[in-house]
Amino acid sequence: MTAVRWKIDALTASLVSKYYYAFWRLVTAVIMESEQSSGTTPREDSALDPPRLAPDHVHLWMVSLDPASAESARLTRATSDSERERAARFHRHEDAERYLVAHGALRVIVGRYLEWDPAALRFGADENGKPFLEDGALEFNLSHSGALALIAVARHRRVGVDIELIRPLPELDAIATRTCTAEELTTLSALPHRDRERAFFALWTRKEALAKATGKGIGGVFRDASESEPEAHGTWTVTEVNVVPGYVASVAAEGADWRLVQCEWPDRWRDLA
Repeated sequence: MTAVRWKIDALTASLVSKYYYAFWRLVTAVIMESEQSSGTTPREDSALDPPRLAPDHVHLWMVSLDPASAESARLTRATSDSERERAARFHRHEDAERYLVAHGALRVIVGRYLEWDPAALRFGADENGKPFLEDGALEFNLSHSGALALIAVARHRRVGVDIELIRPLPELDAIATRTCTAEELTTLSALPHRDRERAFFALWTRKEALAKATGKGIGGVFRDASESEPEAHGTWTVTEVNVVPGYVASVAAEGADWRLVQCEWPDRWRDLA
């Protein structure tokens, strides 16, 4: 029964995410048009104009990973040989396709900020595996789960993002015991069983976003991530993001003086991959 429920839940979340993604794009377009009409946001008429990223902003991009779309095919072509080689080792073809779409989207988005060819971007990784852009003053982070990806971008401040498809987790209690504080465990145990999975994944995304931002990995974040986290090199702020029904997500960034800005994928970028 659990397996059947998981298949139904996954299908429902996939369908909801597809239509909610379209709705999110429509709402964002209306807001942008309103701001442009009022003169608060300059209109960008050229496909070559880079996104405007203020020092106190963290941009968050949502990308549909539907492999059947023409846009996904173009994004896949923007990936590197090493990314395609890694995807070829995936056990599930769908996972490989979504991995390539997500990383192609990352290249296109980062490339537009820097006005570089997406295929020419060079990425490295630090000793903990945190990716970084070689020869570029831009901070970014990517997360994908199910049919969606989130990409966070900032200047001169480290960022982390995590998104999770809410799904049945039979080993929830064991994982929560290893990763949650006593207070968090008490909160989870007080919830009705039907609400625990969402609550746990919300906690997990906060911890994972913080772990990815700091570069320490999840092993370095076995503590409460519900508030700003004091660190040796400053303060980290973690915020939960409402993306689409069936998913939870969080963004973490250095400092407390930043604002999250959800960004729209412009139609004029579709042929840039």
